[in-house]
Amino acid sequence: MKFKHGLIPGLAGLFWLISGWCGYAQAVSVITLPAYYQAACGDYTGTWQGFMTDPADLFGNGGPWPVTISLYHQDGRIAGSSSAVSYAADSGTIEGKRIWAQCQNGVLKNIFWGKKNACGSFSQDGALVSKNALVLRLNYENAMTGTNFLLFLQRKNNHYDGPVPAQKSDWILDHVNSCH
Repeated sequence: MKFKHGLIPGLAGLFWLISGWCGYAQAVSVITLPAYYQAACGDYTGTWQGFMTDPADLFGNGGPWPVTISLYHQDGRIAGSSSAVSYAADSGTIEGKRIWAQCQNGVLKNIFWGKKNACGSFSQDGALVSKNALVLRLNYENAMTGTNFLLFLQRKNNHYDGPVPAQKSDWILDHVNSCH
């Protein structure tokens, strides 16, 4: 049985699960995560630890794999980075990447995970489900394929691990194009 996971855009805190068997009819199950109504964009600043999964099983067995994310908020924008992720015992590693996002009313949108001037796509799903719990979807693309990683993170601390972006250009991505 294959599973696909995702956050429904526009409905922060809603998680859906679709299961299907060999292309036959699909059933939909909905799990509602409690909304954190007091979420503020500044609440994202800090170091987050948890795990990521690949519901499409493009990478290894789909996870879960440990990951650490550091985020910093300023004026409605989020900048940060992720640790490298080891998805296979011997040599399967996704290198650490930068993260950019916009934040409005405590919800992330236009989330990009990669390098400036690299191809990729935005994801629209990132929300706090409590002051200390974050659910995030990160899009991954290369020239041949793509997937959406799902991350479940817990706050480690309120400190951003890294140099705070100093220039306006550090906060803004140039034009983002799909890799395929």
